[in-house]
Parts: sequence; structure tokens; C-alpha cells
Amino acid sequence: MERKICYIISFYLGERRFNVNAFSNDRLCYLKAQLEVLHKYTHSLSNIVFNFNIEPTHYKYLSDAINIIPKRIQNTRIEINIRENYGMSYAAFSDVFAKHLNEYNYYIFNEDDYLIVQDNFDEYLATKLESLPNCGYLCGIVREEAFFKKVRLAGYPGGIVSYECLKKVYDKYNEIPYSKRKDYLNNEMEGQASQSVAIREAGYEIYDIREEYRMQFYAEDDDDLTNKKGKINRYFLWQDKDLFLPMKIYINEPYKWTDKIGADFSRMECDYNSTKYYIY
Repeated sequence: MERKICYIISFYLGERRFNVNAFSNDRLCYLKAQLEVLHKYTHSLSNIVFNFNIEPTHYKYLSDAINIIPKRIQNTRIEINIRENYGMSYAAFSDVFAKHLNEYNYYIFNEDDYLIVQDNFDEYLATKLESLPNCGYLCGIVREEAFFKKVRLAGYPGGIVSYECLKKVYDKYNEIPYSKRKDYLNNEMEGQASQSVAIREAGYEIYDIREEYRMQFYAEDDDDLTNKKGKINRYFLWQDKDLFLPMKIYINEPYKWTDKIGADFSRMECDYNSTKYYIY
């Protein structure tokens, strides 16, 4: 069966918790970087959706953004989706899926501050998902969390989801669940957990990319909460290549980092028959 893959990137043109320095001089720096990597790295995507979560103060930047987006990249058509900024990226993914529903076999989700930096990333993600037992969602990092209830969740929204998995979730909730809260941090955490819980309730498992790639994640600085520049948390350090790369590293800005080596992120053999993905 021919793979039809839709790649959804969610963009935000406002201030965020941890911005790259380049943003102060160029509001479109994230968009320009995404365009650059989509031209540079080969892929066979069926559709690329540039979603913009917009607030009223952002409209003055939106027309400039649209003007630099081509109609096609590597023979893949580009679609622009503009929506009010509620529910963050998780709500945007839900809206775009509802718009296209049964048009694609797979949906790749990503956010504007992470760049996919490997050739044929779409083929890798789809092939890897198909190789894993009962996999509905292949993401960057899997976490075991006590938020909502003890659940294996996607610790970063970037990844690939099968149509069959999303359709079961959508049929149950009439959306892909996301947070309806207004405050940013709880919105993000609740949206992340809601989506993961729904996927597992639909009968699917969530896996991550640790068998082939490390993951570098831009987060708050646990040692200095006043540090608005955040730091990089580095996972799966036995790997030496990246699939998702934070914007800060991609554009070569200085950063602090922490190597994450806890049990959640260890290099262990998979046990597909146990209740946990990895044997700790």
C-alpha cells in the first residue's frame, strides 16, 4: 500500500518561555529555518501543513510569513492553516486531522522550534512505527508520568501517528483531546497527557526513537528557574545523531545542557510483552 504522509508543523509568532536570541531581530526565524531544512533534506511527503496559532497582535507578521512560503517544496504541496491560538499545538493537530480525516495513512506532528534534520525522515518514522508491536504513536521521548494517572506519555509532541490510531481517538472524542485551560504550563502538560491517554485507551502503544536517535530537548533550567533562556536536556546519549534538533542548536547559539541518564532514559532491551516498554 502506498504511504500517504501528512506533515503538520505548528508555528507561533509571539513570545515564548525560551526564545532563541535570533527571534528578537526576526519574528520569522523559526519559519525560515523550517523552510531551509525542508528544502535541504529529502522526503516523499504527500502534504505539508504550516499551521499558525495566531493572536491579534501577530497579524502584522502573518502576511510577511505567508509571502515567503512557497506553494511546493520538493514536489510536495504546502498548505497554510490559520487558527486562533487556543489549545496550543495539540489543538492545532486535532483541527488539521479533522480537516483531512481519511486522506493520509500517517500524520507527522512537529512544533516550529524543532527541526527534522535527517534525509528520508518520513520513511524512517513510518517504517519504524510499523515495526513496533501495536504502535500508534512514535515520538521523540517516552515518559512514565503520574500526571492524570500513571501513564506512558509522549514527552515531546513531535512524532508520527497512524491514521487508524487517530481515527479511533477521534471517533470517541470528536477531536484529538487537548487542554482547554488558559494558563500556558498546565495547558501544555494537560494537552500532552490527554493525547497520550486517549491513544492508549484506543488500544495502542507509544514508543520513542531511542533505538536509532538521541533526543535533545529545550526546557526550563532546573538549577536556575530565573534563567529565561532555559537549557538543553540530552537523552539517549549512546546515540550520536539527531532526528529532531532544537532551533537553538540548529542556529548555533550558546546553551547550557544536562545529560539525562535516569532509568526512564536508559539503554535497555525492549520487553514488548511486559506492561512497560523498557526493562528498568
